[in-house]
Amino acid sequence: CSVTDQYSEPLSGSLGAGIIESHYPDRNAIDIPRNTRIMITFTEAINPADIIADWNASLSTTDLSQSNDLNASNVLIYKTADGDTAALQATDVVVTTNSAHTIFAFDPVPLLGSSTDDTNYTITLTNALRKEDGTAAFSGSYSDGYEWTFEVSTEVDMTPPQVVSVVPRVGANDARNITIAITFNEAMDPMAGTGTYVAGSEDDDERFSNITIGSEATESGYVDGTFAISNQYRTIEFTPTEACGVDPCGDTIYCLPAMDDGSDDTVSVIAKAATLSTDVPQALLIGVSYDGLVDAAANSLDGDGDGTATGRGTSSSSM
Repeated sequence: CSVTDQYSEPLSGSLGAGIIESHYPDRNAIDIPRNTRIMITFTEAINPADIIADWNASLSTTDLSQSNDLNASNVLIYKTADGDTAALQATDVVVTTNSAHTIFAFDPVPLLGSSTDDTNYTITLTNALRKEDGTAAFSGSYSDGYEWTFEVSTEVDMTPPQVVSVVPRVGANDARNITIAITFNEAMDPMAGTGTYVAGSEDDDERFSNITIGSEATESGYVDGTFAISNQYRTIEFTPTEACGVDPCGDTIYCLPAMDDGSDDTVSVIAKAATLSTDVPQALLIGVSYDGLVDAAANSLDGDGDGTATGRGTSSSSM
């Protein structure tokens, strides 16, 4: 066999090549704050009942009566030294998922680790996980499941996240098919940073408003589209719903709206900071999520980059 096969870590192959697109913390990450959420993005929809205990398919992901306890039989979170028999129990972890059931975030109720010693943690996803269509999530050469380990520090993250770059840049004059992107200096909570906006929709899953794309070319003043997260949860990208062509590979091209008279449209991008709790810069949990952007430790966005989270505010750019 190849050198790669000889030294590959057990239960690691599903990342990228299999059902798992990304996760945070990274494999073998160090200095992870004790209050960091664990986040997993799958390439296909996963049966939420396999990750969230007592899941009720008839309820929406934002329904306050929906279960948010961990399915501790299928997802094991434990101190590596203690082994999986000491894994956190169902009520020890609050779990949230997006409407597509491709992203899951795990928020341990007690802080991870300790205040005196760095602590290794292991996350195991068992081979009992199923896709939303009922077929096995882990199959073929990856059928044993997935596992990774990281190190938790003795510190708690109380530093608000900041925007480090935007595309397009402020004042740019770009083509309508430009991808709007906001990159942050740390991993962001995907539940607060992703979603779909459709003007006039009464569907909660189509009313995402933590980031808005304003345009004079639309009747509502806002652009319909979807916000997705990438770059290890540091970049949020916006894809409008308007199809405007096909590329050489046959893939659909999506564009920002055009003015009826052919003139340039000014597009404004506003990323909203979450309302602060009494424990600044921690954000106020509203229902099962936040009313603005927060990092993986639930710190509200520092919109003006001064090192302080001031709560419900904005960080914006235009093109």
